Amino acid sequence: MRSFLGAVLNRSTPPPYSSARTAMPSAFPTASDDKTSEMAAFGQVGDLFAIVSKLATSTAQVGWKLYEKKVPASRVKLKKTSNVFDWYANDTVEVDERVEVTRHWALDVWNKPNKFYTQQEFIEVIQQHLDLTGEAWIVVTKAAGLPTGMWPVRPDRMKPVPHPTKFLAGYVYTGPDGEKVPLEIEDVIFLRMPNPLDPFRGMGPVQTILADLDATRYSAEWNRNFFINSAEPGGIIQFDHNLNDDEFKTLTTRWREQHQGVAQAHRVAIIEAGEWVDRKYTNREMQFVELRDVSRETIRNAFSFPKPMTGAVDDINRANAEAGGVIFARWSLVPRLDRIRDALNADYLALFFPPGVDPDIEFDYDDPVPPDRELASVELTARANAAAALVPLGFDAADVCKAIGLPEMKFEKPEPIAPPGAPGLPGEDGGKGPGGPAKKPPAKTPSKGLAAVMARNREDRMLAELVAAESEDETADAPISEVLTDLEMMLDILDSQYAGVVNSQIREIGDQIEDVITSGKIHLLSELKVNTEAAETTLRRSMGAMAQTAAFRMARELAEQGVYIDIPEVDERVRAEMSARIVNFGGEMLDIAAVMAVLLSRDLISSAASEAVRRFRPGVEGTTVANQVKSFLTGLTGKARRSRLGGALHRATNLGRIAVAAAGIKIKPQTAILVADERNDANTCDPCEAIDGRVFADLSEVASVYGTGGYIECAGRDRCRGTFRLQWITDGA
Repeated sequence: MRSFLGAVLNRSTPPPYSSARTAMPSAFPTASDDKTSEMAAFGQVGDLFAIVSKLATSTAQVGWKLYEKKVPASRVKLKKTSNVFDWYANDTVEVDERVEVTRHWALDVWNKPNKFYTQQEFIEVIQQHLDLTGEAWIVVTKAAGLPTGMWPVRPDRMKPVPHPTKFLAGYVYTGPDGEKVPLEIEDVIFLRMPNPLDPFRGMGPVQTILADLDATRYSAEWNRNFFINSAEPGGIIQFDHNLNDDEFKTLTTRWREQHQGVAQAHRVAIIEAGEWVDRKYTNREMQFVELRDVSRETIRNAFSFPKPMTGAVDDINRANAEAGGVIFARWSLVPRLDRIRDALNADYLALFFPPGVDPDIEFDYDDPVPPDRELASVELTARANAAAALVPLGFDAADVCKAIGLPEMKFEKPEPIAPPGAPGLPGEDGGKGPGGPAKKPPAKTPSKGLAAVMARNREDRMLAELVAAESEDETADAPISEVLTDLEMMLDILDSQYAGVVNSQIREIGDQIEDVITSGKIHLLSELKVNTEAAETTLRRSMGAMAQTAAFRMARELAEQGVYIDIPEVDERVRAEMSARIVNFGGEMLDIAAVMAVLLSRDLISSAASEAVRRFRPGVEGTTVANQVKSFLTGLTGKARRSRLGGALHRATNLGRIAVAAAGIKIKPQTAILVADERNDANTCDPCEAIDGRVFADLSEVASVYGTGGYIECAGRDRCRGTFRLQWITDGA
């Protein structure tokens, strides 16, 4: 009989968290109703509003950066073989500090989550949800399988769908009108403070103090009603007989006229045939002041919120105020920022990489804890004294600085300072000093206006003036530069993924070279082969994603001009995991990816065979030559490969733009203007210079020029980033 421990260790699924009889059990008792009440309390209790607002705004004000992951020394000679995107440590550079990444698709989406939210507003909203309910839900929007935006949604409208064996099947969002929207696990990022009673939901501080919040709110309402009703608590008018309807109506009418409201307070009451029985409680007896103070402390304790941060000054001085700021940053902000950072690195970044590939980048935040200046000053003085004591004893100054944590410092004898106006100083009447005459900044090259370029390339100056009137250079630069930004981001991803493919091919080539050298049949070096299936798949997926991204970008450009279309989608065979609705362009990228994969592998094989022949000598071992060739191939810069990959991605870009342009022209064919645009080229060759700004007769002419990627006659070939723009001339132009 198998032991319980063995059964647990051999499980392929988590322990049961939900009933196996249903895939979607009813909601837990603490799900949506309590979440609504917890969020509503934010606008009803002032102390809660102050604390949660301070936490949310302070969390949102911290800066974020994206970094390349640090390479540990222990992984210098290790390799990963969990998927086709293998890599060796030789492909990376070991660094002591992380390198900041300033351009990446994931960074762009995080900095501007969607059209209506800034990053600060986005973080503030999700932090409010976390502090009020213990949960924050983010729905990710995608295009071509890659994230394009993020939206915060209310926790009371989200329900997890438990699964009896997989733990979680997905989520259901309930819209304001009751619409149920199913969501995949990959479409949602869930942040939470764990709930010990419910593994599918979160628990926040507000849940623990709901009764205290109600008491605070009710005491405020009691005070309000105290003034509205009579300015003092009520009582009873007692009679020794039953009043008829007319007597009761007369009594209540007179009482309200003479005594209800603040203006009628403390007037003497005259009661005919009745007796007044006092039932009032004074404010002192109700102890509302004490109740409010207790409630305030209860809320503050639930959030572990330092008293100085509430703005109280009754017992606060500068010392404990600064200490409160440090405590707030260290114990309140840092845990909240850690939770957001973990969600970004574990869930968000994974959306930008193929399944199973560990992202080589990570998000991190700027440390919000204020520096301890006094401690830093003491430490610096101690280190300086240690350096002053060690260096005179003969220790190397650089080694001393490194050992005690001081930066490297050079000592050079200062040069004598020449008096003002002395000869030889740069900048004085063109005088030449040690560095020669002062250099003037390069003159700015004036930008070529679109109208002027069109007039140069076409005789139709009137058309050029109309186009120029429709779109000035400053407004047209933005979407064109974004096209290049999209391509560079995708190229960085593809280049990184393809490097893993190349490493796998290098291993294949090395094994074949070892066999050839060992057998002595050197002529077989001309018959080296590698498997290109992984290379083809990687290229195909990236080109498909690039084409779809370019289509979305072009559609947005058209929408800004008032033309809205159903965006065409890439042939589903190009990117298999994408569910296609409209399949009408990009099928040729299947063959292009296959050809490109073969060409790149041939380049690698040619370099390997040449190096193997160079390294071969009689009696050499096959393992020695194979290792030398692999080291040589691994050390190649990969610039030529990146150039070809960039050319393939740019071809996909223009295919996507052409497909969208065709759909847009069908809507407004009469006033559509197609214009060549070469502004994305870093170095513009003469042919590209000549075509820049040309107005094409129709879309077929555009396809003949840009359908293969950059300008077909460009001297830079794969490096060309030329494209086209589609503009409309308004009826009144």
